[in-house]
Amino acid sequence: KDRFPMDERAWDFLLLASGYVQEIVVNEFKPRRPDDAEFSAAVTAFVRSMSKPHMDSNSISRAKLDSFRERYPMDEKAFEYLCTAGTDLQSEALRNFAPRNEHETDYS
Repeated sequence: KDRFPMDERAWDFLLLASGYVQEIVVNEFKPRRPDDAEFSAAVTAFVRSMSKPHMDSNSISRAKLDSFRERYPMDEKAFEYLCTAGTDLQSEALRNFAPRNEHETDYS
């Protein structure tokens, strides 16, 4: 985080990645523009690209995630976070999400 400054959301996204993906990020991440002052988008994209080939066969289907989003609308960043999170976190969210009010227009 000191070497490549990023916002808390990008940092949390990296922390949610598997240890294997985190190791790849630490050892191989090279930003296109190393002079940038902030690397949130670049780190998030790299984590996402490294996570997809390593997703396990128990991953939650996109249809289930889309259905969850229909029931609980959220902004694009929140949905992207959910889609790329680990299977355990996705399962937990789909199984146990309990909003105070079922009629919100945005649950981000």
